[in-house]
Amino acid sequence: MLVYIIRRLLISVLTLVLITAFVYGLIRSMPGSPLTAMIAGGGDSSDKSISTQQYERMKEQFGLNKHWTLGYLDWLNGVRKGDLQNALTQPGTVAKLIGDRMAATLLLSVTSLILAYLLSIPLGLYSTARNGTIPERSTSLILYMLYSFPVFVAALYLQILFHVNLEWLPLYGVTSSNYAELSVLGKAWDLFLHCLLPVTCFTYTSLAYYTRFIKANMLEVVQQDYIRTAKAKGVGPFKILTVHAFRNSLIPFVTLIGLTLPSLFSGAIIIEKIFSWPGMGALFLEAISQRDYPLEMGLVLMFSVLTLMGQLLADVLYGVVDPRITYS
Repeated sequence: MLVYIIRRLLISVLTLVLITAFVYGLIRSMPGSPLTAMIAGGGDSSDKSISTQQYERMKEQFGLNKHWTLGYLDWLNGVRKGDLQNALTQPGTVAKLIGDRMAATLLLSVTSLILAYLLSIPLGLYSTARNGTIPERSTSLILYMLYSFPVFVAALYLQILFHVNLEWLPLYGVTSSNYAELSVLGKAWDLFLHCLLPVTCFTYTSLAYYTRFIKANMLEVVQQDYIRTAKAKGVGPFKILTVHAFRNSLIPFVTLIGLTLPSLFSGAIIIEKIFSWPGMGALFLEAISQRDYPLEMGLVLMFSVLTLMGQLLADVLYGVVDPRITYS
């Protein structure tokens, strides 16, 4: 196991270098630069007009006068030293900007993931046990409708219903303007109300997909010979479904869990934009629109590391859920 993990880590480092080099080359090839984005953002005011000499001096200051390969090597050397550089268009270091947005994204994504798993597993088992019945078909129809319903449309409808019409829930943001004056319970309730709509939008598509995923794998497993043997021995249907069948369908489910790790931190750009949620998705959109190369690369690095670690975690968990798998 240890040798396998070390080998995978070495391969991951090489993969990470190739990914970041490719992405850095792409973003440096995009039209515009942080300077043009800042100048354009200043409008037509005369105080934003700069001379050619000032423009060249600012390019040198930001390291934009170098070829992208040299710029990437400088960035990679900084990563090796633990320095992700300063953001070009926002005050503060890249690490601090990411750290400031991480809590808001995790609040949404972790809550959504827990809800999706807690609801999808029993729904998937129920759909398997009642396969072909009218209640199961009705549940499947609802899940298909949820999965195909666009998130941004659902978010707008929920805002109109619960904020404009019913005036029950806040429209956007993480907290209210008087959050600091509230009691501990009041702060928790205020945060809960602000999270309710974005978490709902974040969860319903995952719930539909996970439920269908579990059911599809379970239907394949329950056709196996050992399930028929367990039935012949008089094992109850509940135990067959939860102990024998579900455990042996965990390998593809574990793969899915590993691949969801990056999504915990990446957030959802559309949801965070609609609800003005200050998370990682909104930060990534700001970095791209402002051509902030260090901030873009810092986010790409984090998402790439999480993706590779998620795949490694899934491979390691294979041996936990299936003792037949070895790494020798």
